[in-house]
Amino acid sequence: MWQVPFILLAAVRVQIAHAETLTEVITPEDHECMNALKIDINKLATFFDKQYKVKLDDPVLNEYAICWHTRMGMMDENRNFNWEKVVQLPMIMMPLFRAGATLSQQEASNFVTVCKQTIDLKAENVSAQLNNCIVDQILKHIM
Repeated sequence: MWQVPFILLAAVRVQIAHAETLTEVITPEDHECMNALKIDINKLATFFDKQYKVKLDDPVLNEYAICWHTRMGMMDENRNFNWEKVVQLPMIMMPLFRAGATLSQQEASNFVTVCKQTIDLKAENVSAQLNNCIVDQILKHIM
């Protein structure tokens, strides 16, 4: 009876051990936003917890997230999401959870559809909410 939980725990450890780090998936847009907000990679890393969720009440993070989504073409200057482009987000984030892992366009689109219906699109922290929702969808997918 104890073999199954042990095997599952070992599988989780292997999965976590082989995930890519934040610095391995950083984009040129990340660098642009870090420069614009005068923050470094160490500060950027503090925005994320171990599951890559973010605090919803951090004003610097909110500025950073809006900057990044805008530069990635996922958000316009009026802070409206371009949902077709947002589909990239789960695909960009997936390697943080399992190195080399990918999502199909349809899987990513399904995640985004759930999040679009879940988050408060009028909130100041909409970008942070979107991040956390995508993380939740990825975690459900890989568990």
